[in-house]
Parts: sequence; structure tokens; C-alpha cells
Amino acid sequence: MNSRGGVVAFGGDCANALDLGVLSASVGLDMVLYEPAWRSGAEGLQGGLTCTWTDSERLHRSTVTLITYPASIVSAEMSDAASICDGVRFGCSFAGVVGDVWVTLGVFPSSGEAVTRTLWEEAAQRVTVFPAAERATPTPAWWAPVTCEQLSRRVDLVPTTGWQSVTLSSQPDGGTVYTLPESVGGVARCVYSGTSGSMSQNMTIRIIPGGGAYFDAIVATPEARSVTVENASRAVDVLDDALWEGHFATTVATDGTNLIVVGVTFPEVNDPRTGVAAAVLAALAGG
Repeated sequence: MNSRGGVVAFGGDCANALDLGVLSASVGLDMVLYEPAWRSGAEGLQGGLTCTWTDSERLHRSTVTLITYPASIVSAEMSDAASICDGVRFGCSFAGVVGDVWVTLGVFPSSGEAVTRTLWEEAAQRVTVFPAAERATPTPAWWAPVTCEQLSRRVDLVPTTGWQSVTLSSQPDGGTVYTLPESVGGVARCVYSGTSGSMSQNMTIRIIPGGGAYFDAIVATPEARSVTVENASRAVDVLDDALWEGHFATTVATDGTNLIVVGVTFPEVNDPRTGVAAAVLAALAGG
């Protein structure tokens, strides 16, 4: 994408970040790139990219994670916290700035500080081949940032879901590289717990200002199915974008500019996804 839509390191392709042969030899296992089914734009619109490699049998015998962002949005405290080697159990990671790009790489469990630094240096060399990461330029059509508490006040989720109870159970605290889209990009990720009959439910609502730029790529993912959501220009049901366990049934909707993602654990029991998406779209359209 151009600067208005954000520029992501490595040309936006994790395959450009590390050589699989070098990676596999370094950790002593056959490693493969493990990609999410789709990306919401939460990171990409901030110029961010997260890449994950794991052993070919996906048994978590080794996991390598690489994260890049424009250096201008990563504080010194975040960078320092991302550079730590704390024994085999907790892994080893290294972070630093290459030109205008901040790069951190971690190996879990640790294969040693020397291995981590070698892999980081390879990624650091490769990142210079591509345009530097750059944040997107917000337009007037982007939603204003909203907190989970504000969202809960704007949308009465009990009648909207049809559940007996809905409680905000967690939201990102901010202050770490993993929550940069929330702390600097106006993204909200709200997790709710509730009850539907005798069933306990969990629901996530993600709000990505400007994320509509990623909708065409989401539609193109396997098993995406168009659905109707009031107040949306387009919407789909998709496999969720989680890499590991805890998958949610997921609906993604856009107003043409922004993106909302609603996921629930048990959609077969009083599925509220399209209704919640419509209500959130209406609330945010009002400013």
C-alpha cells in the first residue's frame, strides 16, 4: 500500500523476512511459516507486521516470532522490554532499530542468545531491501478512537445479543509492542463474557479505523461466506485469524472505510454476531 494505506516492512510478506533453510539450521528443526487466515489491518495500518514460524509438525517445539513497526512509534521502554533472554523456558528475544524500522525477534523456547542475534541480524539485513515501514494517513472517514468502556455505553449488548448477561471481561492494557495498534492506532479489542440459557459465552469485538482497506483480502480467504449486516456495505463470515487455540466463529463487516470483527465461541446457541456488528456500526457512524 502507499503511505495513505500504510507501508509494511518486507513488502508485507513474511516469506521475505527469513530464509527457511537458515532458520531451520539455526534452531535444529524443520521450520515452516505459519500465517493467519487473514489480517485485519490493525497492525498493517500502523506499518506493523507480525510473522511466526514453528516446527513443521506444529507441536510448538520451537516458535520464532518477528515483529516490525516504524521506529517512530515504538518507545524506548517497549524496545527494552522486548530484548530479554531469560533461560530456555521463557525464550530469548532481541530488538533494535534498522534505519527507520524497529525489528524484534524472539525464539521460544530459547536456542541461545547467539542464535537469536544471528536470526535478528539476517532479518535486519533483509528489511533494508524493502521500503521502510510507514503508518497510514487517517482520513476524515476513519472512525474516531473508542474505548471498550465507551463502546459498552453506546451499545446495550444484553438486548442486542439476546443473552441473559454480558460483561466486559478484558481489554488491552497498552504499553507493550503487542498492543501498539490499541495504544497508538485507535484500535479497540474488547472481550466480553456472558450467558445464553445455560451456556457460558465469550465474545470479542474488534474495531479497526481504516481497516476497510483490508476487506477484499479477507473476502478472498478460503471458506469466506457473504452475509447481510445492517449498516454495513459488505460483510462475511470467516474462519478466525487466530494462529493457535481458542478459535471463534467470526463475522467481519465494513462500512467501506472501517472494519469491525465480531467473534463468539458458540454461534450455534443464539448467534448474535450480525446483530452486534450492525449495532456497533450504527453507534460508531454517529461519531
